[in-house]
Amino acid sequence: MRYAVAAMALHVCGAFQQPRTTRSSSVALRAKPKVVVFDLDGCLWDPEMYQLSWRGGAPFEPDGDAMLSQSGERVVLLGAAREILRELRTTDDWSATKVAISSRTDEPAWAAELLDKFRVDDMVLGSCFDAREITKESKSSHFRRLKEKYSCAYE
Repeated sequence: MRYAVAAMALHVCGAFQQPRTTRSSSVALRAKPKVVVFDLDGCLWDPEMYQLSWRGGAPFEPDGDAMLSQSGERVVLLGAAREILRELRTTDDWSATKVAISSRTDEPAWAAELLDKFRVDDMVLGSCFDAREITKESKSSHFRRLKEKYSCAYE
């Protein structure tokens, strides 16, 4: 399902602590991931940048909770994207977790503009991310650089 939160690309790096249990539950609680990585097109927003390129993308103008492309097409944040990023950026539970983007796109400048214009409460969307890999290169290149930057192993 395209609009499901499960569509968000999550990548976990780093070692986990020993599972803990709570008194009220036998469910094991695990440590938070060291890095969470999101894709942009089709995960954080819709439509994808390549879909706009046929009709025109930037500059984008605010239109309520969306952005309008120069051709008048609406770009919207998907599902619970705002709520998830708010949680990752504003709660102590996630303070040690880095948040990054890995997006392969033919229009990196358009993606950067949208990150600068979309809002999550009083934050600019782009400020929710510690690292950005938004290029025409492969995702494997993005993940290799993120792995090096945060000194973590793939799990």
